[in-house]
Amino acid sequence: MLICPHSIPWAGLVNYIFCLNWLSRRSLRTVHRLGACLGALVWYLPITPKQVARDNITLAFPKLKKRQIDWLLKNSLKETGKTFAELGHVWCTDPSVTDAMIVDVRGQSAVAATMAAGRGVIIAAPHIGQWELLGMHLADHYQLTGMYKPQKGELDSYIKERREQRGSNLVPSDHSGVKALLLALKKGRMIAILPDQDPGHANGVFAPFFSTQANTPFLVARLAKRMNAKVFFAYAERLENSAGYRVHYLPAPAGVYSDELEVAARALNEGTEQCIRKLPLQYWWVYPRYRNRPEGQPPIYKKH
Repeated sequence: MLICPHSIPWAGLVNYIFCLNWLSRRSLRTVHRLGACLGALVWYLPITPKQVARDNITLAFPKLKKRQIDWLLKNSLKETGKTFAELGHVWCTDPSVTDAMIVDVRGQSAVAATMAAGRGVIIAAPHIGQWELLGMHLADHYQLTGMYKPQKGELDSYIKERREQRGSNLVPSDHSGVKALLLALKKGRMIAILPDQDPGHANGVFAPFFSTQANTPFLVARLAKRMNAKVFFAYAERLENSAGYRVHYLPAPAGVYSDELEVAARALNEGTEQCIRKLPLQYWWVYPRYRNRPEGQPPIYKKH
């Protein structure tokens, strides 16, 4: 769920923490204005993330005209800027402040009923809205184990500490991490996995994502099948006028429990698409979802 640079020198990390603490003392409305300005600046710069986002949006919505794509791209970049700016509030404020930011929760009763029955739950959390706040919310209500990709240098320990401050247990995306996820599900607890990132060739299969083949993680399907766990999608929607956030829980498509990994991967992507279509402006379009291609197919992203 990382939206920060992969590597920040120690001095840069100090400045980064200072900025987050400064933002945490501003009103949410001010933070959103600053984030939107950051996104608007990206719109005017000839940089790779913007082009990646344009390519992704064009593939996802092929019927849109150029002016419509431009509108969606520009406004999604503003929302992405808000996601960066919000980290001060999410990571550096008192828990009571963070709790008050979530003004509505929908679909949680089905999750609670599943766990009350002693069945483990897998949360598939796409990069929609404020996913770091979603992690805090999940940790507040459940014994959460989440998988993450360790970062380089001093940044890793800082991010891990911030994310675990509400009691969640973060495990690395390797064999030891998978064992920890299995153990949590065995105990009837909750785990969280990213469904919309390329896991690498060894850990994924190709399946349609917005009608384009994307390398898709099969870990969700394998864990759900092996541990008889139930899968839900979840995301934290940013409300208009800085009114707070609404958390959504949605049951995964039935195909995600299939024995056939390709079928399960297709269902996982379908569930992710359903969430994105509800809130396309707040999706993380800048991520190069199609960087790995099926054998023999040309690359999607141009090198800049």
